[in-house]
Amino acid sequence: MHVQAKDRAGNLSDIYSVTALLDNTPPVFEEMIDDIIPRNTKKWEWCARDEDSQIRYRFVMDQKPFSIPTGPFTNVKQTILTEKNGKWYVHIQAKDRAGNISPVKTVFAQMTTQKEGLNYNINVNFFSSAIKPIHNKGILSLGKILQTYPNTVAIIEAHTDNIGEQNKNLRLSQKRADYVRKILIERSHISPDRIKSFGYGSTRPIADNNTPEGQLKNRRAEALIFYTKMNE
Repeated sequence: MHVQAKDRAGNLSDIYSVTALLDNTPPVFEEMIDDIIPRNTKKWEWCARDEDSQIRYRFVMDQKPFSIPTGPFTNVKQTILTEKNGKWYVHIQAKDRAGNISPVKTVFAQMTTQKEGLNYNINVNFFSSAIKPIHNKGILSLGKILQTYPNTVAIIEAHTDNIGEQNKNLRLSQKRADYVRKILIERSHISPDRIKSFGYGSTRPIADNNTPEGQLKNRRAEALIFYTKMNE
């Protein structure tokens, strides 16, 4: 708004200009995702979009899925959590200079003080001596996780039942692990350097090999997902 004053003598003042922020739309947070892969230290960073570039924030960390931050809004846009176990949440609000406050944005991270990484059940099994799994659904689900968390790597571990020679089972399990890796690369478009594959033959059973049901459970593939790079 531009204002000018005039007295009865006809004298005009200088023009005085002021601005006002007319806005009733709260800030909108940029995408933040839940972190399902256990880690020792988690750094959260956040940013919200708004017509007003000077946005302030407040937040709280706890183990409650629903919380409302309290206290003053500040310029802090990150926080670090370490040496915790279990699922931890961060709840954030943003406020612009017009006084509009965003809804609470909540995301979680799975924390651990033990070894980092996620043991992910691909839910993949194999018929007898087959290299290809019964279905690829679990592999493609793993692919989505690796796409969602691009800073992760995965180790594929494949197994057999105890029928047949041990060396043959080791070779078969390696072929199974390599096939799962191939599906992740070709169909989920995961970079080859993010995936390693290992076969363990019949050395790591999870069920009784004396029954057909147990043998089927042992003919499986599993995945370990990490944020840290794998050793060569």
